[in-house]
Amino acid sequence: MTKKKKTVEDVCLPVPQNFSLSRPSSVESNDPLKKHLFRQTLQTAYRVEIPYRFTTSYNPEKPHPLVTEEQIEMVSALFQALQPQDAIEAALAQQFIIVHIQAIQEAHGGMSELDIKKFELSHQILETLTKYRTKGAQLINVQYNHNQGQINNIKVVKEEKEPTTMEVKPNE
Repeated sequence: MTKKKKTVEDVCLPVPQNFSLSRPSSVESNDPLKKHLFRQTLQTAYRVEIPYRFTTSYNPEKPHPLVTEEQIEMVSALFQALQPQDAIEAALAQQFIIVHIQAIQEAHGGMSELDIKKFELSHQILETLTKYRTKGAQLINVQYNHNQGQINNIKVVKEEKEPTTMEVKPNE
């Protein structure tokens, strides 16, 4: 059995062994693609560049990890919590993680208007992901409760993809 040689990316931007974008019950997808997506997210969220000296044979320096274990765990936990099921969900999850992490890092010294806008953008990306997953359906819950003589309204209303139309004919 031959051992696969580690690339510079494998060393500089390590991917956890247990990293998975899919739910355990779903079919396994392309592992190299998932690793590439994870590395891109790490690299962009933490603004990491692989130094040129690691990638050339001229005056080579031994590569070392460019991100911490905490950073890797943060990205991994967010990806696994969002559980993207297709390419669009993965792209939205990646956008959310990048914007959210950068907003947190920049807000560390104090909140500015730009930081607030980044947090708002990350919230909008999550809303977009939710709308994509639910196919735009909106769920409104209204409940009727009867407590000590008081009546509260409760209804469950689901928005349909296509609104129901009724045809009304005037009386002759």
